[in-house]
Amino acid sequence: MATHQAALLTAVGSPLTVQSRPTPTPGPKEIVIAAHSVALNPVDYVQRDMGMFIENVPAVLGSDLAGTIAAVGPDVTQPWAKPGARVLAFATAFYARGAPDFGAFQERVRVPAVFVTPLPDGLGFREAAMMPMAVGTTWAGFHTVGHPRAGTLAAEPGKPPAMLVWGASSSVGSGGVQVARLLGYTVYATAGAANLDYVKNVLGAARVFDHRSPSVVDDIVAAVQEDGVSMQTAYIGAGDLAACAAVMARVKPADVEKAMIASAPLVPPGFEAPAGVEARFVMAPTELEARHEFSAFTFNQWLKEKLEKGEFVPSPGMTFVEGGLGAVNGALDQLKAGVSGTKIVLDI
Repeated sequence: MATHQAALLTAVGSPLTVQSRPTPTPGPKEIVIAAHSVALNPVDYVQRDMGMFIENVPAVLGSDLAGTIAAVGPDVTQPWAKPGARVLAFATAFYARGAPDFGAFQERVRVPAVFVTPLPDGLGFREAAMMPMAVGTTWAGFHTVGHPRAGTLAAEPGKPPAMLVWGASSSVGSGGVQVARLLGYTVYATAGAANLDYVKNVLGAARVFDHRSPSVVDDIVAAVQEDGVSMQTAYIGAGDLAACAAVMARVKPADVEKAMIASAPLVPPGFEAPAGVEARFVMAPTELEARHEFSAFTFNQWLKEKLEKGEFVPSPGMTFVEGGLGAVNGALDQLKAGVSGTKIVLDI
């Protein structure tokens, strides 16, 4: 039986341990990827430390990876899905409740083909591994608030449509800026002072505000009014939900019943949004067939097209950690301690 190395969670709250485990074969409409690079997300240490979305142990965690296709299962119809093809993938670790075949932190990863995107020439594995969670979470957020897959929501007559992205220098926040801009929105964003120029000049936000400023709410409202834009939707990658909601309550068009906020962080229990504002935790479709259709759009279609055109770039910055699978624990601790404007990446 073929085996490979994996960083296994053997008990909730314990460090991951590198062990051998059986190498999976792909099922129908699945691909097995030889992982080259992985990127870390906060959900990874939450799963390790608290067992969220973990049904049984041992489990393999991790969502973001890039590598080459090692094997293709039956009924895979994507024409680019051939052994040796370079791809990125959104590993379904939390959808699969930690089932070991499906986590990214191992040398061979089993992934439904709808969660995979082929890589254009010139895009490296490390950079590619930074993208899946950011793109998937952003589109899940837009799905959550009922946003169409193309174009913008109807704006007030004579006013350009705008969107607010809070926490834009986080991984999922930076994805939100790019997706919103590519949909046609003028993007207003918040970030830490050190990342303001990056969010504006690299990601393409029109206006960027220091989220630590005591006047940030007033500043954003004044800018929206001064610029004459129409804003009814916000996306939170990280940061202050109450402040974001306060902005949306003041800028919401009069003819819009509710301004909607899609929040990548959990909406705190008991959170009360201002009148005329609703905040929802980002959520992809829960029914399997609908989720797979949504994922095929996100990864097989939208991201594939944007990468081919060079319109979506890896973001935010990268912190590369040496040491392979054996370094995942320490890297998760580093992420848990707090990073800003960067995503942690390792090679497997």
